[in-house]
Amino acid sequence: MREVRGMKAELNHLQFGEQRIDYRVVRRKRKTPEIAVNPDASVVITAPMDASIEAIKQKLRKRAA
Repeated sequence: MREVRGMKAELNHLQFGEQRIDYRVVRRKRKTPEIAVNPDASVVITAPMDASIEAIKQKLRKRAA
């Protein structure tokens, strides 16, 4: 885990076909996950505190294409 603006971030990746998508998960008080792709192509997912990593990966798989 890495500290990002006072919040702990989880680093993870998802294999999508032949492409590996590295992403960072930041947990906050919210109801649904949000996926942001930054100009440098980094991916940040802001997720609810109780969201499982599998639920986060499933959401990312839907948006990966």
